[in-house]
Amino acid sequence: MIDATLPTINIPPPRDAATNLVVRLRESFTCWTAAQGMILLRLSIGLVFFWFGALKLFPPGSTIGIAIQLYKASPFQPVSAPEFFVLLATAEALLGLCFIFNLWMRVALIVLLLHMLGTLGTLFVLDYRLFVEFPAVPNLQGMYVLKNFVIIASCLVLYAAMRRGVGAEAAPDSHSLALRLEAAVVGWLTRHGVTLLRLNLGLILLWFGALKFFPPESETGMAIRLYRVSPVSSG
Repeated sequence: MIDATLPTINIPPPRDAATNLVVRLRESFTCWTAAQGMILLRLSIGLVFFWFGALKLFPPGSTIGIAIQLYKASPFQPVSAPEFFVLLATAEALLGLCFIFNLWMRVALIVLLLHMLGTLGTLFVLDYRLFVEFPAVPNLQGMYVLKNFVIIASCLVLYAAMRRGVGAEAAPDSHSLALRLEAAVVGWLTRHGVTLLRLNLGLILLWFGALKFFPPESETGMAIRLYRVSPVSSG
């Protein structure tokens, strides 16, 4: 006897034209970011560092005082503080150009990571300049330094993508300890680098957003002034 019962087929509901357009746009955007995301990240970091480095060669700003104070507090001072600042500004601008034009990226990434780690030292050496209450309530200058955690995570993601592109992840059989360690680091960053970047960005946004619920500091006042001059402000 033949079973005439037809199998159940789940037919998805038809999509209207607007839904199809949204799906196509989302898929196109996902493909574009997958192909160009690392380039966009590299260019963004490069433009920021070239811009900020070039600005340090012009009349002083708040970051100049912080950098010079940190240099004066260090035990190693081969040049004078003004000369050091010119060297720092030039180095940042050159690093920015390396990122923008994709030049000597392995060296540039390592130098930038070391520079960012050194910059984070200001959080402990100059805490009286960067925090209203150490370590929970940074002022505007402290926030400027703390954002370097996001730059560090971004550089790690870029480094993993670059080294993976030249096969560094596939070097566990190498007899060189340095290459084996690099392969392990690249492998870990390949799996977890984007998550690390997401967590850094999320924690910074949560921290800085939560601080706005407290009595106004310099950063809060700046945000309020920016809102008051915007066309959507009610006055």
